Amino acid sequence: RYTVEGIVSAYREVEIYSQFASWMAIVEIVLDSGELVVYTGSNPPFGDQDFGKTVKFTATVKAHDEYGFQAQTKMQRFAKCEVMA
Repeated sequence: RYTVEGIVSAYREVEIYSQFASWMAIVEIVLDSGELVVYTGSNPPFGDQDFGKTVKFTATVKAHDEYGFQAQTKMQRFAKCEVMA
């Protein structure tokens, strides 16, 4: 588990159509180092009201990946989430 600080750069809700209609959130956080952290799931640690704010959190690294030619770290199990400013 890692504790890091960054700025919420994007928040989107995506509808998922399968046997049951549901949704998931995609939250992107840019760390001070420039690294992109991504959360996808139905229980987002931060919401659209936190866009542009600095946040601090502890989470578990799920995978290091690349999407659209941009490196990203997927994290899960967010805990101790707080909005700094």
